[in-house]
Amino acid sequence: MPKNKYDWKIIVLLAIFFQVMSACRKDPKVEPDRSPLPVEDVDISDKLPQFNEYKLNLHKLFFANVIEGWLLPDGTFRKPDVSTLGWTHPSVLFFKEKWNNHRYWMAVTPYPGGINQYENPTIFCSDDGVVWKEPIGIVNPIEKAPVEPGYNSDVNLLMDNGVLYCFWRGVSIVDPKTKQRINGRTLLYRSSTDGVHWSDKHVITSWDYQGIDLIAPSVLKQNDNYYCYGVSTGEATPGAYYTNYAIRRTVVKNVDDIKVDKNLGYELVKIYARPWGEGDEPWHLEVKKFKDRWYMLVSTTRNKQYGSGGRLFLGYSTDGLTFTFAHKPLCEITEAYKSSFELYEGKKTGRLNIKLWRSTSAGWAIFFDEFCVDRYFE
Repeated sequence: MPKNKYDWKIIVLLAIFFQVMSACRKDPKVEPDRSPLPVEDVDISDKLPQFNEYKLNLHKLFFANVIEGWLLPDGTFRKPDVSTLGWTHPSVLFFKEKWNNHRYWMAVTPYPGGINQYENPTIFCSDDGVVWKEPIGIVNPIEKAPVEPGYNSDVNLLMDNGVLYCFWRGVSIVDPKTKQRINGRTLLYRSSTDGVHWSDKHVITSWDYQGIDLIAPSVLKQNDNYYCYGVSTGEATPGAYYTNYAIRRTVVKNVDDIKVDKNLGYELVKIYARPWGEGDEPWHLEVKKFKDRWYMLVSTTRNKQYGSGGRLFLGYSTDGLTFTFAHKPLCEITEAYKSSFELYEGKKTGRLNIKLWRSTSAGWAIFFDEFCVDRYFE
């Protein structure tokens, strides 16, 4: 007990002092866990990025000026049945400062009635991402169909030093130089400085039908390197996230040096566990770089079903090789096919904003939507 009134005063003053100090003290800043996520089978489900369930607004794209017909291998046009019009494999680039008078450029493949003969690289431009038109003066498609049984598919756009490249995957095509049929698959491109006039087609590489593939090639350039991602079939041994269809990439200094060869740098992309579940695996993809992270949009397929029942998953990576995915789809929609996206940061919320051009195998239509997800990319 205090012996006199001065002792009581001292105790009261000390109590007030500690109260004030406690009120002024700030909690220490808690830094987010930036330790690398393991690739092996370790349960880290609580650390994976979470997406809310998004209901898309479903703005169906409108393509103008192409309804007069489809270009056939012999150079003639055929009037299509409007009920069978179809589009797939969108690849979209957004330009904040307009490129050749437009903010959006798209490569896409027509797919009326699901007929491979019409699945040829076609170029459109837009100012809002929804209504698309052919650039004035272009002759679409920029590559006509090869003689059967050959066909084209899986287009991809790349902007490199003011030149727009359109890549695509060919099957059983005739080599433009040797005039001989290539017995396998090929990666090709044409280039343009205005989106209207395109160079002669160039064959980058070809590969056999068995044991390997480059489905939905996604080519991007970072610093002095070109990165080419794709889905490879015929994997001999099932992996953590796939049964037969794995994701691979190659890195080269010159885009013409891309090789679809597991012994020449076509390496396996690592993904933790199996975010799409045991019944699905990757089928098509697109990869883009935003800030210091790589983002991959994957459309899935049921095992060995060639694109049926597809769902969309978004993943990110700090090195472009090991990706982390949310363990639920980006949006609760099935029958999704190869789709395209752009990313930007919300000015007010700081959240990750997504522009999505979603292709569907249900009627072969493409829809646009714009939404945001929780900010998890710091």
